[in-house]
Amino acid sequence: MGFTFYWAFAQATGITLFDVRFRDEQIIYELGLQEALAQYAGNNPIQGAVAYLDSFFGMDRAIFGLVPGYNCPAYAEFLDIIIYNTEQSQQRHKTIYLFEYTTDYPLQRHTTSFYVTVSRNNYLMLRTTAVVGNYDYTVDYIFYLDGSTEVKIRASSYIQGAYYIPGESEKYGHRVYDQFTSSMYDHVINFKADLDVLGTSNTLMKVDVEPWTESFLWSEGEALPTMGLRRTPIEIDYRLNWTANSQSMYIILDTESTNTWGEMHYRIIPGSGMGTPAHLTFNGSRTLGKAASWAIEDL
Repeated sequence: MGFTFYWAFAQATGITLFDVRFRDEQIIYELGLQEALAQYAGNNPIQGAVAYLDSFFGMDRAIFGLVPGYNCPAYAEFLDIIIYNTEQSQQRHKTIYLFEYTTDYPLQRHTTSFYVTVSRNNYLMLRTTAVVGNYDYTVDYIFYLDGSTEVKIRASSYIQGAYYIPGESEKYGHRVYDQFTSSMYDHVINFKADLDVLGTSNTLMKVDVEPWTESFLWSEGEALPTMGLRRTPIEIDYRLNWTANSQSMYIILDTESTNTWGEMHYRIIPGSGMGTPAHLTFNGSRTLGKAASWAIEDL
C-alpha cells in the first residue's frame, strides 16, 4: 500500500500513530485520539449537569478481544496489548487488528467511446475498540492508495436516560418506555493530527471559494458573475470552523519542497460518510469549566 508508521498504546486514549509516511515521504508526525466528551442536558440536576471526559476512566483500560468476522475480516492480522490493572500487568489478546479491504466503489473510473478504465479502491485499516461504561468506540485509521489518510470513530451503546416527566422531558429527549426518557447530549471527539508534510517547514493555508464579478478580454467590457480562489496564510492555527457550503479549504503545505506544479500539500477535510463532525452546542458548563475549551470549535 506504500504506507509505513509506528504505533503506541496508552490506556487513557488507545492507539496513537507516529511518523506516518507514504512512499517513504513523511506526512504525519503524530495522529491519535486525545479525548471523548459527552455533555448532557436535561430538566433535573443529574442530566442537566453531567459531563464525561472519557479519558479519565481510561478508554482502553477495559479493552477486550475482537470478534473475527464481525469486528473485522477473519483473515485480519491480530495484535495483542498489555495493560496495567489491579496492580498487575495483563495481556489482552486480539485487541488490535490490521487488514486490507476493498470499498464498494472504485478509486477511479473513466469511460470513452472505445473503452472503460477502472481501478479498485483498496485500503489498509488499523482498527481497535475502546470501552467506557455504556459505550464501545470503534476507532479506524484508514490508508488509501492515493496517499490520503482518514480517521473514523463509531460509538455503540445503551443510552443514559432519566425519569419521564410529561410536558417537560420532551424538550430534552424522547420517551422510550413507560416512565423512561432518553437524555440529549453532545458527543465531541478530539483527535490530534500533527502534520509534517515532507518536513517541518509547513504553513497552514485557507483557500476560500469566493463569488465575484470580473471583466475579461472576451467579455466586451461586461463584468460577468463568476467565482475564484483566495489564498490566505493562517498564523493562528486553532479555533477554526468548517464553513457553510464547503466554501473554504484548509491546506497544509511545505514551503521548501516543490515539484513541477508547485508546493506539496495535504488538505484537511471533515470526513467522509458521516457528515461534518460536531462541536459543542453550548459552552460555559460549570461542571467542565475550561476543561473542554477545545470542543467549542472544529479545528
